[in-house]
Amino acid sequence: MESLDFLDFSFKLERGLSNVRASYFNTACLDIFSVFVYAIIFRSSPFYFWLSMLVRPLRGIIGFYLSMTIPRTDELIDRIDFNELKTKQPEGLTLIYFDIRPSFKSQTTSILSKHILEYDVVAKYYVLLSLACTLVDIIGWITFCAQTIQGQGAFTDKYVAW
Repeated sequence: MESLDFLDFSFKLERGLSNVRASYFNTACLDIFSVFVYAIIFRSSPFYFWLSMLVRPLRGIIGFYLSMTIPRTDELIDRIDFNELKTKQPEGLTLIYFDIRPSFKSQTTSILSKHILEYDVVAKYYVLLSLACTLVDIIGWITFCAQTIQGQGAFTDKYVAW
């Protein structure tokens, strides 16, 4: 039964880390892809296009970097010092997860905390760039809508080639 608890904990940890890794990666891909979409939509407003060209690819690159730095569970387990796991069992017996659970979780938490502190500055830049992307999107869409209403937008007859 204890091995199932360990397996359950491992699966939950891997699922959580995979979700964070996938979120960074997918957002980075969308940031890079959105540059091409913005090239089409904001061609009548080059200021906002170039502003988004500065912010989006940079956030995408940082997102790719962060997605690659998040440890997998096998890397976490490799970093755990099994000699330091506190157990109540006599020597020579197999370690039972229930007995080592508190020490195992504290070492895993410690390793993840060190990882978070190690990449703290990069994550702060990512958050700041996310706020900048949101601001650029709001300003860009307001400008796009205003230009379209006034007949100066990207999809008016003067800009459409077909």
